Amino acid sequence: MAVQEIEQEALQVSLLDKIMEDVDKLSPQYRVRLIQRVAEKFLPSPPAEVQQTAVQRKPGQLEYGKYAGQWEISEEDFKRAEWGPDKVAQLEKELDGE
Repeated sequence: MAVQEIEQEALQVSLLDKIMEDVDKLSPQYRVRLIQRVAEKFLPSPPAEVQQTAVQRKPGQLEYGKYAGQWEISEEDFKRAEWGPDKVAQLEKELDGE
């Protein structure tokens, strides 16, 4: 490495250390805002078809992956848990003994 590259690397490390010190001074709410802004700047946007799918959910349709917990749930389990008019009608039939 050339001397210039080493100096540039040292400057970058120093700058990053200063940024981290400043981040440590932020309240949790502002840390979240910082994370959101960094993510918006550096992470790619989802493809248009993914954005359209998310917007076109039916009323009562759950969002897969939103309800993470301690259990592993398959996508099939997730689909079975969704409620809609057909599910309500099916449940009513089952409760009526049909």
